[in-house]
Amino acid sequence: MQEATNLLCDQHEGNNRHKPRESVASSSSPAERDVEADLPSFLISEGVTELKWWTLELTYGLPTTLTSLLRKATILLRNDLHLDPSELQSRIDQLEDEILEYPIDVSVAWLGTAAVSQGNRLIMQHYSQAFHQALIIFYCYKARKMHRKHLQQYVQGVIYHLERVAQVQGLFGLHTGSMLWPAFVGGSQALETDIQTRFLRWLDLLDREGIWTSNLTKDALVEIWSRDKVSGGAASIHLVLT
Repeated sequence: MQEATNLLCDQHEGNNRHKPRESVASSSSPAERDVEADLPSFLISEGVTELKWWTLELTYGLPTTLTSLLRKATILLRNDLHLDPSELQSRIDQLEDEILEYPIDVSVAWLGTAAVSQGNRLIMQHYSQAFHQALIIFYCYKARKMHRKHLQQYVQGVIYHLERVAQVQGLFGLHTGSMLWPAFVGGSQALETDIQTRFLRWLDLLDREGIWTSNLTKDALVEIWSRDKVSGGAASIHLVLT
């Protein structure tokens, strides 16, 4: 999975029986088929009931169905200008339901069956929960233009689970890289100084592990918070995932 996060600030705009893959493999709507056509075949292969070394879950520590929801969201948001307003609203509503009602507990339980160490299982589980919280933030902010105050419970959920990842790493002596997208999305919408400080502290831990891109994320977040303070909260922060 290849991803890059760009930041554009505009000051002028306001067990194996648990098989979460099936919701992707059995998708039937045109929008879902479009997403499947855009994904590598190994992400949507049917009949996969075990976590193998080559599956996305063990490569990135994330459920395939969760990453496919992010892909759906980005495709929809990029193509919104090409859709009839009523069709767009219908798709936004449907995808919002999928994201908010995503069975994260089932996915987390499924990750617990992975043939890896206890520490790695815990990291995958907490990271997946952080990712889901960030996905909710991303979609609600971009598709619904939801006020940031209404997103703070999800912001706190992101940093809580990222901090649990760090605790597990320390407890088990693990050094596992983390994709920074959840931290960027969650941190960018953090309003309270103490929550912002927790995001910076987590990114500092990654920097000490040699993940230098954490410094870029940290600098971007500091810039966002600075502009937001100057604008009195009026700055519009656009998050774009490619």
